[in-house]
Amino acid sequence: MTPANSQHTALRIISAGAAKGLITDLQEPFARTSPHIQLSFDNSFGAVGAMKDIFKAEVLTLAAEDLAGVVMISSESLLNELIKEGLLDPASYTPIGWVSTAVARLEGDDSIQALPKEEDLQHALLHAPVIYAPDTEKSTAGIHFKKVLMALELWTPLKDRIQNFPNGAAAMGQMAKDHIQGALGCTQVTEINYTAGVEVISLLPKRFELNTLYSAASALRGHQPSLANDFIRFLSGDSPAKEARLSGGFFDL
Repeated sequence: MTPANSQHTALRIISAGAAKGLITDLQEPFARTSPHIQLSFDNSFGAVGAMKDIFKAEVLTLAAEDLAGVVMISSESLLNELIKEGLLDPASYTPIGWVSTAVARLEGDDSIQALPKEEDLQHALLHAPVIYAPDTEKSTAGIHFKKVLMALELWTPLKDRIQNFPNGAAAMGQMAKDHIQGALGCTQVTEINYTAGVEVISLLPKRFELNTLYSAASALRGHQPSLANDFIRFLSGDSPAKEARLSGGFFDL
């Protein structure tokens, strides 16, 4: 129970969709580590490129005293870019874990089996009535999936069957809701694992493997940097965070 005289404070989380399940699972346990404060979270999850735009808009336009602690969770390359621009604290940079990109089917849809080879993936995609994917211009998995389709010479013939969503979680949620037998999806393993009604069939074939290192860092501006850094340490630490990372689909460094 939070003490009656506790101080309310907020933590701003701007994150790639791949880490959504992990972050939401760990926020309550983290809040319990600081019973002297009444902690709330202001979360934004989505495609890497879209989250970068949100982060920069807030950090560059809001006065420092109006910014709570801000945690950015994204791909290693994007965080390094923001560090070079002087927007993230390099000392706070912390790897969280790796996430693979995979192919999804409806849970229990035995009409689609494992896809270990390129020709297996190609055949399954050609016969899928609909394909669900995150943003093919701004999301890590979506950009990569488009490259895979182009390499397989499938982008043009399948373009009208591809349903694009702001992030992988939204794509998987709609896939589960539509419940179309034979449908396929492609996004990060974590976004598949955290969505009821869909499941991983296979990782992408060897030539198309994509393992993305997700990391966290705090904004240089803001009046709660210590709280932001405490959350980053919690997120990357041992129990309960390690168990949550592994069960959700992250694999350790």
